[in-house]
Order: sequence, then C-alpha cells, then structure tokens
Amino acid sequence: MTNIYESEIFSRLTDHAMHPGGLRLTDRAVRLAGLHNGMAVADIGCGAGSTAAYLMRKYGLIVTGLEISEPLIRIARQNHPGPRFIQRDCGTLPFAPESLDAALFECSLSVIGYDGRTLADCASALVMNGRLIISDLFAKRTAHNPPALPAFEVLESRLAAAGFAVDIQEDHTPALITYAAELSEQFGKDCDAGRFVCSRFAEGFRLSDHCYTLIVARKTGT
Repeated sequence: MTNIYESEIFSRLTDHAMHPGGLRLTDRAVRLAGLHNGMAVADIGCGAGSTAAYLMRKYGLIVTGLEISEPLIRIARQNHPGPRFIQRDCGTLPFAPESLDAALFECSLSVIGYDGRTLADCASALVMNGRLIISDLFAKRTAHNPPALPAFEVLESRLAAAGFAVDIQEDHTPALITYAAELSEQFGKDCDAGRFVCSRFAEGFRLSDHCYTLIVARKTGT
C-alpha cells in the first residue's frame, strides 16, 4: 500500500476525517479562529473532502480543497459537490494575493513539509489578520531518539519569519492516541505508527516521541 489514505478501510473511520480529533477538533479550530459565514478558506491536503464539505455546510464558508491524490480528489468531487477541489502538489499554492481569509492544514503540513516556502505562500494568499490553522504532529522535547519531525518551536520560528504570530497553541495528544488506536482496530496488527501517519515516516517513526498540537496563527505582515 503506497498511500494509506486512499484505502477503503481508511474511509470508514469516524467522521470520515483523516486526522486526529476528527470534526470535533475542526469545530474547535473554527471557533478559536473566529471564522464565519462567507469567508474564503483553503483546506490544504483535503483528502476525500469531508472537512471541506463540513465547513461549507455548517459554517457557510467558501472552501477550496487542495489534494495531491487523484483518487481522493475524485472521491471528493463525487461525494461533495459544494466545495471547489483542485488536484495539485500542495507544496506551492495557486491562490492570488490576499484572496483568502483562512488556510487550514489538518495533519497535512507534516506531509507537505514544515518549510518556509509553503508558509510564505500562505502569507501571500491571506488577507491581513487572516488565520492560519494547523493541527499536526511535532516532536516532544523528551524524545529519546532523533525524531522524524521537528518540535513546535521550529515551526513557530518559521511562522514568525513568514509574517505570522501564533495566537493559540493547544496540546491534543490524547486525540492522537485515540486515533492511532482506532486505526489499529481497523487495520489490525499490521498497522504501525509510520503507516498511519504517512509512508514517508515508516522508517524509525515512534508515536511516543511525538505530540499533536493545534495552532491558530494570524498574519501580521511583520
């Protein structure tokens, strides 16, 4: 299996959401970010489109979903006719300057890469004081082995360099543990932490060395 997110079993998970915390964590992020009806939002790494459709249906947001996987984009377009879905490598973003009110990365920035280019693209696409929402895995400071992902402080410094200020940082590691347990139940003994996050972390990835954090940042331009 080259992409666990494209599997049929994966689509049966709670809320059809491909990230820890599911739509409950999405709800919390939307409330903390102050998003409301009519705002333009990008769901970057949108998977099969369930979150994008939920944001449009519940909050009246105008949502564009980006996803590299052609099978997942096809499912999103078939099942969720409301949002706009674009298949593309999310390492670069196709949005015009100041065309978005918010950008959302739900367990996708770790796959795309915590680099400055994506964050700079977000800063360009967002209006001033626009919100950047990230829920993802980070290395714990207490990690015993070299972690596969950076600590939150690394991303925080890159956000500042791109013109963002972090307003909210919340630990949601219990949601990560619950999510891993649900995946193990669905996939059986063959499911390990590397496969559940992404095949790129399969070598030496240890769930115990990582935490799950919700971040709401604001574009300041400085």
